[in-house]
Amino acid sequence: MPSPHIGLARRIFARLGFLLGLCLALSSGCTPGTEITKDREPRVSPTTSTLPIPTSASSPSGSLSATFPVTTPPRLPSAKTTSAPHPSRVASPTVTKAMSPVVYETSLSLMTYDYQSALLPTTPDDPVYPYPRLDHNKVGPPSPRTYRALVLENRYLQLTILPELGGRLYRWVDKASGHNLFYSNPVLKPTHWGIRGWWLATGGMEWALPLDEHGLSEATPWHYTIERHPDRVSVSLRDVEEHSGLVCTITVQLDDQHSYFTLIPQITNPTRDPVRYKFWINGMFSLGSPQAEAGLQFILPVDRVMVHSSGDKDLPGPGKLMTWPEFRGRDMSRASNWQKYLGVFAYPAITADFMGAYNHQTHLGVVRVFPHPITRGAKIFSLGDIPAAVWTDDESRYFELWAGLAPTFWDEVTLAPGQTVSWQEYWYSVNHTGGFTYANEQAALNLALSSTTVEVAAAVTSALEGPMRLWHNGRVTASWNVSLTPGQAFRRTLEIAPAQSAGVWKLELRDDRGRQIAMFREEIGRTTRWNAR
Repeated sequence: MPSPHIGLARRIFARLGFLLGLCLALSSGCTPGTEITKDREPRVSPTTSTLPIPTSASSPSGSLSATFPVTTPPRLPSAKTTSAPHPSRVASPTVTKAMSPVVYETSLSLMTYDYQSALLPTTPDDPVYPYPRLDHNKVGPPSPRTYRALVLENRYLQLTILPELGGRLYRWVDKASGHNLFYSNPVLKPTHWGIRGWWLATGGMEWALPLDEHGLSEATPWHYTIERHPDRVSVSLRDVEEHSGLVCTITVQLDDQHSYFTLIPQITNPTRDPVRYKFWINGMFSLGSPQAEAGLQFILPVDRVMVHSSGDKDLPGPGKLMTWPEFRGRDMSRASNWQKYLGVFAYPAITADFMGAYNHQTHLGVVRVFPHPITRGAKIFSLGDIPAAVWTDDESRYFELWAGLAPTFWDEVTLAPGQTVSWQEYWYSVNHTGGFTYANEQAALNLALSSTTVEVAAAVTSALEGPMRLWHNGRVTASWNVSLTPGQAFRRTLEIAPAQSAGVWKLELRDDRGRQIAMFREEIGRTTRWNAR
């Protein structure tokens, strides 16, 4: 814990750095609460504020004042064949009518407990200073409150950002299914979790800095800027974290060709001292189900994990290791096999460039693609037996996907004076793939083997035509010419004799120019994953 004087100096230098950033932004025509058009002429819109924003009287509580229709295409059936089929073209209709990406401001009404009147100021000797703590006994009942909302949308997805609540991504509507992939709590209710002794389980995706367990600024307003271009739109959220003095910027971008959203975190140390800190992205998901754990499978491409916390006495304790995905005969990738709450980290760090989850009941999945040498931390968490009344007033549930710079919550990273760390990652949905065993920013593949069947699937993030081939022991077993668009998975099941399952299997997807888009290879008892474009 730095001394109060060092902390004060850091905050002063951080503010100076922030003002310098504003000056630079002004010189380029970009200011908080403004939008930038293709001709670089700023259009002024209201800056971020904690004041309520009037909404239409016809807008229901918890819904945007502006809505857009989404289409739900029919599910593609899984065909079975007894032998390798001849190449065939599988057409995939467009998810929605073509549209340029758009971004606009609106408002969102949410039932909110009166926690602000129960906030307690802290002193410099408090580890969370200058952020407030909370007297839970003085929290008032919920009532409707209006929040500013920023909406980004293209033909495949719609995102909603709440800048007043930590700049979080609150909704992610997948237009192919019509579902919100995030968990969006219908009521903002302070829990006893978090490093401050309270945390709003708002839902969506939050940015935890500079400490673990949800950080310190997930409930404070963030500045934002909007940019518009013919082929892409973006919102940049910016906060001077007052405990460490670090400046955090999160840019969310949509383009006109892809079903993913691009996430660009950037953390800068404008102070004169090195800063040790933690940074984690926390995504809270439901994948279209109010009972998010039913049918849930975690995709974490490691063979060992470290336990963070658990209520299951049959599992190792905090800081201990366990095999993954199977541990003592239990498939721990399936949330249905979790008897209690559980959180685990990839150990010793994540070594692949993807992770995610898939719900086998809603047939929806979420994929995260990222540079693992930079973001080495990957954590999953599910609530298990914790009652929903802890965080909400209905029975809705969620699970969490965490992504951090350090491997675990117990580790830190250091940012030198004037240093910046930044990276780019991609998040997208998959539908009716049965899961995925490999993913990159262009496609997700699934190769599932049993003693009598081989199931293959592919989902893409932009329109693609080309061959997809299944190999067994160096020979092509099946081949298809596929025409794919986002939201429409290619999926087939082949029947095989039990003796044929042994050996090396490979699934690859190429484009119509022969370039390899994605490839997954599995050997019985051994699996490797890579992108060999």
